[in-house]
Amino acid sequence: MVSNFWCILLILLFIAIFLLNVLFVKVILQDPSNHQSQQPQKVVVFLGSGGHTGEMLKIIHTYKETLKHSSIVILYSEENSLARFKLQFPDIKNVKYYMIGKAREVGSGKFSSIKSIVYTLLSIIDIIIKDVNYFVIDHKRTLILLNGPGSCVILSMIFQIIKLITLKDYKHVKIVYVESLARCNKLSMTGLIIYYMKLADEFLVQWPEMLKSYPYAKSYGILV
Repeated sequence: MVSNFWCILLILLFIAIFLLNVLFVKVILQDPSNHQSQQPQKVVVFLGSGGHTGEMLKIIHTYKETLKHSSIVILYSEENSLARFKLQFPDIKNVKYYMIGKAREVGSGKFSSIKSIVYTLLSIIDIIIKDVNYFVIDHKRTLILLNGPGSCVILSMIFQIIKLITLKDYKHVKIVYVESLARCNKLSMTGLIIYYMKLADEFLVQWPEMLKSYPYAKSYGILV
């Protein structure tokens, strides 16, 4: 009974976000230029696990000098991911760290997955409430970098909600999802959800051939 309730609630939430974000807000409020050429003042980075963390760390390394002039939030789901970031970027000082749950463990069952999704959702909401000024009120130019596991769906969904409830600052927040290098023919399940729900403002694939199947995406070549 409980699991069915959360399934229905999540489905309705996805539908509501899709209708508001795609059919109304994006068309009216989104600025096509969106500050792409401007340096972000705040950067939120999610470190997944394993290879996803490795890919994101390489992306961060590419823009290391830019990030030095931004305030950064690192969201992570494993201590090992956090340790790898600190080891590779000891000179980046203006950083906040928040641990969130994993949306789904590999091999977990349906009920266990629903519990972990709810836990992850609540842990992210708790972080945002505790640091509401950073995440909601103070809308300087913000870049949100995501790649990897299912937690990215929840994160992109929540940040789209934040954008929707702060309409005048909608264009100041940009969500970028980078699909894994391993995906050269078909998107991951996380990628498929974010792509078709349009939960990211910019959806990047690393193989140009993917653009034939996913024209909404962009490709700047291999990023990792």
